[in-house]
Amino acid sequence: AARRVWPGRAEDSSVRLEVEADVLHDALLERLDPVQISRSFEEDHAVIEGAPEALVGFVAVAGMLSRAYPGCLVVQGRADLLETPLPPRGEVWRSDGPPKRVIGKRRPWQRPTHASTPL
Repeated sequence: AARRVWPGRAEDSSVRLEVEADVLHDALLERLDPVQISRSFEEDHAVIEGAPEALVGFVAVAGMLSRAYPGCLVVQGRADLLETPLPPRGEVWRSDGPPKRVIGKRRPWQRPTHASTPL
């Protein structure tokens, strides 16, 4: 609520974010388009639990950090990571099972609607 970020663990976090290192690396190098970001969440390479603003926050923070990230890699002697292959683009992917239900799924923070209120 304070819109601030502190190092360390929060006593009571309202959002949980897990991102695979490769996905975070590509996000910080601004290599992911919206479809690729969506795909990483659909395939559980990135998981966010909490308010929907968490995803927007992740994208916004990654955008701000991306300005310094390549320079940090060079300073740390890891410029080789700047040459990693780009993530796949423009391919059609399919899952083994039905897609995750996102639209129309009630989230814990959402209030019930008249249509979903029991009579």
